[in-house]
Amino acid sequence: MQYKEKIDELKKVMSSSKKRDLMMEQNREMESLEINYTKELEENNSNFDRRFMEFEEKIRIQEEQLKEKQQHEMEILYNYLEQKLPKNPKFSREYINLKAQEENLVKQERYITLIT
Repeated sequence: MQYKEKIDELKKVMSSSKKRDLMMEQNREMESLEINYTKELEENNSNFDRRFMEFEEKIRIQEEQLKEKQQHEMEILYNYLEQKLPKNPKFSREYINLKAQEENLVKQERYITLIT
């Protein structure tokens, strides 16, 4: 009987030792996974930041190119219009009449203010 009890006691000690070893191993693996996760997350963040900065730079360059292109097109258009449009525009009869009426009204207003 004594051997049986000794064997049972050794089995318990072995079992608890195995459990403790397994728990320690599990803790080490968890720590390793957490470290690897943190490292991978940092790498992904730095890659994202780098790619985002590259993207912003690319967009900035494209915006500048677009502005330059539009400026160039505007210059071409202005030059074309200067060549094609007459320097002294010919106003329509209706416009001239309306301008004369406007001037008469302004003169009348001045006359009214001088009288009063």
